[in-house]
Amino acid sequence: MKRKKSLGKSGGEWLIGLLVIIIDQIIKYLLKGVNFPVINGFLSINYATNSGAGFSILSGYNMLLVFLTSAIIALLIYIILKKSLSSVQRLMLIFIASAATSNLIDRVTKGFVVDYIDFSFFPVFNFADFVITVCTIILVISLVRDKKL
Repeated sequence: MKRKKSLGKSGGEWLIGLLVIIIDQIIKYLLKGVNFPVINGFLSINYATNSGAGFSILSGYNMLLVFLTSAIIALLIYIILKKSLSSVQRLMLIFIASAATSNLIDRVTKGFVVDYIDFSFFPVFNFADFVITVCTIILVISLVRDKKL
């Protein structure tokens, strides 16, 4: 009989994923309406709203973005539960799904995603976006290293 994969040995990976959501949501709450320079002319904290996806693509198509994000999160959870992954790959996918969930919470409850990290030369983004980007890079490196990509 085939043994089902569990959510994790201790569920700790999922708790860390939940922590990503909590941290992102707390930061967004605390920075509501806040704008201040961190490093003059280079980095600021600027509360901003984004009704689109990255780089504001698909602005105004909130329901489509809710559907797409939900489908991607469901696919990531399926991969986490059903595919053979290294512990690094599994953790990176949990982090990506968690960060996407935090942005989805914004989109569903507010109709937009809250951004606040503003480098003067780059679009404004948030902690969840940072987690998605860094974890995707680590995931790709891991997959290439393991010859799965």
